[in-house]
Amino acid sequence: MAASNAPIADARRGARRRTLLRGRICWGPHHAISADCTIRDLSETGAQLRLPATQALPPTFALVHVSEGTAYEAALAWRRDDLAGVKFMTKHDLKASVPRELMPLRQTWLALAPS
Repeated sequence: MAASNAPIADARRGARRRTLLRGRICWGPHHAISADCTIRDLSETGAQLRLPATQALPPTFALVHVSEGTAYEAALAWRRDDLAGVKFMTKHDLKASVPRELMPLRQTWLALAPS
């Protein structure tokens, strides 16, 4: 059988753009547990994150995009060494008024946001 030179279709729904942005992963009761990460690429539907390989990640968590002032409810799609792929489920604007349950994420963003 001859090999095909046709490109393999990308399984992602949205085009990703390469980035080097600061992020914070938050989970647990009241999002009290957190870890810094770098957002390496980003789309409307997901992202690739870099964080220490030794950092445990739960199946679902919130990703605070510091420079954008948003939080994404995210699900871990894959993990290899210090990289993780995540799928976004919901996006929240932390610059606006947020529901009480999102206040810890807004406080995290306010503490990290550039002045």
